[in-house]
Amino acid sequence: MKCWVCKRQARGYGHSDLRHAVGDARRYPIDWVFCSRRCQEAFHTLYGNWLRVRDGRPPLGEVAMIDPSDVELAAMRKCLKAFGAAAESIGFEKPLGAYSEAEALRVIDAIVTCYTEAMVEHHEATKYPPVRGLKEPVSDPFADLEDDLPWEEPKAAPKAAQKEARR
Repeated sequence: MKCWVCKRQARGYGHSDLRHAVGDARRYPIDWVFCSRRCQEAFHTLYGNWLRVRDGRPPLGEVAMIDPSDVELAAMRKCLKAFGAAAESIGFEKPLGAYSEAEALRVIDAIVTCYTEAMVEHHEATKYPPVRGLKEPVSDPFADLEDDLPWEEPKAAPKAAQKEARR
């Protein structure tokens, strides 16, 4: 499961809605899980502010930003080229504050797309642990077993050959 706040891997921190009774399923929302105490506290601050505003009271304040991990910082660095390419297509002489909505959305799209692809690339590379004896890690260590399934008959074998094998 993913952290509700930052979308990293959740690590056992959860949320209980104490407004509901112990046996009530609404007490334990399964998707409200977190990777760290910091994300859990950020969520509860946001949730508390939302409840305050919903009840007509003023919000308490801002929520602290979560520190990015090394993987996220590397993904951000990869986005610099995409940002530069988008800014170059618009023109470097134009200040960022003078961008039209379409130009700003083009820059945002380039950065977000690059960041997402970098994060997916990292997660795909670390999806499976390294297998001993292989020089390079593989994306799926069982990919070559698709042709070797013992419970399936070969697809290309003619029916006459199958009858001969049964005799």
